[in-house]
Amino acid sequence: MRRIISVLFLIVSASAAAVVPAKRQHHAVIVVWDGMRPDFVTEQNTPTLWQLTREGVTFLNQHAAYPSATMVNGTAMVTGVHPGKS
Repeated sequence: MRRIISVLFLIVSASAAAVVPAKRQHHAVIVVWDGMRPDFVTEQNTPTLWQLTREGVTFLNQHAAYPSATMVNGTAMVTGVHPGKS
């Protein structure tokens, strides 16, 4: 009886594993153009960056958490915490 239950358990487990679809992973690449004005990125000046902005997602209304401090702004961006609170 124990052997029958074990075999049934294995069959049910194997069939359940075959039905579950794999989860799709999402990836994001964040490019920070530190010290470069947005109006400098044009098709003539920086064609590769221009193409990246046209094919990806661009956020033009960004405000620095702490002006002129790359590490502080980067930390605030990835943690979501204002520099005065971290």
